[in-house]
Order: sequence, then structure tokens, then C-alpha cells
Amino acid sequence: MLIGVTAVTLNLLTARSLRDRKHHTVCLLTSIMNCLHFPLGTLLGTFTLIVLCRPAVRAVFEASGNYRRGPAAPSAPAAYPDSGPRLERT
Repeated sequence: MLIGVTAVTLNLLTARSLRDRKHHTVCLLTSIMNCLHFPLGTLLGTFTLIVLCRPAVRAVFEASGNYRRGPAAPSAPAAYPDSGPRLERT
């Protein structure tokens, strides 16, 4: 059970890291770990490794520090989930 909880925790951490384009190494390690879960994990882990090893993807992870959070759009109603801070290029 401890291995399962650890795997789920790493996958959630990796999902957040992929969204934020941070922690490239954690994403690689988690995709390697997912290759052990046959058959679907092997397929998804392999394709994730292929994509994460591309130079363009690596550059996106490295360039993610060039973004900062800007002010929210003043005209967006608070009911929309998209009304939070926006990303702006510095």
C-alpha cells in the first residue's frame, strides 16, 4: 500500500510540475517509474520519456522562469475560474 500511495503522490506532483513547466528531472523519474506498470503505464511512460527528452521541451522547462504573474483582468467576473492572475512574458 505504501508503494501505491508513493506512486500516486509522485504522479500528482508530476502533474503539477508539468502544468507549471518546472522540475524536469522529477517528471523524467516519474515517467520511468510509470513504465513498471504494465501495460498502460509502460505505454504512457515511454511516450512521456520520448516527449520530455526533446530539446524543445527541455527549453520550455528552462525558460519557464521567464514568466511572472500579472494582475487579473479587471473586467472578468469573479464567477469565472479563468479570472485569476494571468501569465505575462517578462
